[in-house]
Amino acid sequence: MQYFESPVFSFSADTFSWTERSLTIGLLGIAVFTVLRFTYSPNRIPLINTRKLLEIGYSNAIQRFLVDGPNLVKNGLRKFQVFRILTNDGYQVVLAPEFAKEVRNSSAFSLSSSIARRFHADIKGFEPFDVMTGYDRFFAELIRAKLTPDLESMFRPISDETAMVLDQEWTNNSEWHSFKCLKPSILAITAQLSSRVFLGEPLCRDPNWVRITMVYTVDSHKASQALRRWPAALRPIIARLLPSSRKIRAQIETARQIIESTLAERRRCKQAAKENGLSAPQYNDALEWVEELGQEKCPHHPVMAQLALAIAGIHNTAETLTQLLYDIYQRKDLADALREEAATVIARAGLTVSGLNQLELMDSTMKESMRLKPPMIAAMQRITHSNVTLSDGTRIDKDSSVIVSATRMWDPKVYANPETFDAYRSLRAKQASGNHRNSQAVTPTPEHLVWGLGKYACPGRFFAVAEIKIILLHILLDYDLKVADGACTSPVSSGFSFRSNPNVEMFVRRRREGPSSLAT
Repeated sequence: MQYFESPVFSFSADTFSWTERSLTIGLLGIAVFTVLRFTYSPNRIPLINTRKLLEIGYSNAIQRFLVDGPNLVKNGLRKFQVFRILTNDGYQVVLAPEFAKEVRNSSAFSLSSSIARRFHADIKGFEPFDVMTGYDRFFAELIRAKLTPDLESMFRPISDETAMVLDQEWTNNSEWHSFKCLKPSILAITAQLSSRVFLGEPLCRDPNWVRITMVYTVDSHKASQALRRWPAALRPIIARLLPSSRKIRAQIETARQIIESTLAERRRCKQAAKENGLSAPQYNDALEWVEELGQEKCPHHPVMAQLALAIAGIHNTAETLTQLLYDIYQRKDLADALREEAATVIARAGLTVSGLNQLELMDSTMKESMRLKPPMIAAMQRITHSNVTLSDGTRIDKDSSVIVSATRMWDPKVYANPETFDAYRSLRAKQASGNHRNSQAVTPTPEHLVWGLGKYACPGRFFAVAEIKIILLHILLDYDLKVADGACTSPVSSGFSFRSNPNVEMFVRRRREGPSSLAT
């Protein structure tokens, strides 16, 4: 009788069924795949976080990336213009900022493929990411044709909703009261305001919808990370079993019920108006825009489009605003100067595009905050569709994952004293050069890669900046804030990601009684 033995188990082949054998062989195959995925690489581009002496496997190397990603990237750029780094997503080719324009100009670098690969856009539960891969078919059309040209018409609804949600979240209490963690409050505010634009009233205040827009982004990232541990061929099957994947499918189903109910009610209202010879009700929100674009330009279910908009906008906007508040309210003189500018500009120009553009110190402060804490320490994540040869002769193989370092934002050759927060930095540069466009927070440049660059620069950046400015106007004019003594407001890094510290305590109080200073 033949026996199989290992330090862990032993069993008889006679009693080991073919099903069990197949399962064991499959599991061994997965184990071999996992090892090879992180150990075998014929690529000659240097790897900067290889194994250390006596380390078995690459788990420690990946952990070093997660813990100390910014320094690994900085150290890599001191030695190489192009290098590889082993991440929890596999190998990434990191390019120096000098290559940003080459990536921008070459069709060989694909954003859609990068999104599809990282977030399993073809697997049930991840359909909103499939919407995002259709950038030219949907995102650019929806945002550039519908949202951006009519941006000013959104200002008053955003402002009214801001006053309402701040009163709910922060109250009208004129005594100092504490937020042990400010960040969740900012996320809730941003989610409701974005929903006001994307869905309109009253759905933007539906707690179930607002909750889904906040949690789906986080939970889908966790689920995608869990799936990446498995070979691509097995992921559709594994996704049916993983609790994290089942969770996001349930969230999508709940979202679908909410959206379909709203659409059905709108169609009933339109039909009733038509039958009675009345003008059909008008809805100026993304739900209606998707209907207007039709199946040819937007073949996705409206709920997937709504969740895609939430993924693209809510969390990054909340991140930016949270860090901006930390940066402002550690500096009383800056808060006072911003408040004075806000009162002067609103009295003169009102809540208009011209008015927001005149908030020059606010814009400069925002750009400086984003410079020191962008969403990631690298940007422009792409997959190569073919072999690519860079201008320095480096060859990048087809199907490589590529990302461009954003370290020029902290380069002393570009910014004097780059590690120092200087709210007036961009304002001075604008006044000195006369180049208003490149000095604005909304403008993507190789020196300011927060938004990406070129054709695929964030199309919603104009809306995001306007939304943040309107929220900040309300906060400056109607509230006082202060950071708790001893609180650490420095960003927290994980791999390539930069996040505002979620554990900062802040105190808030209402400055004045009565309606908001921006109320009509």
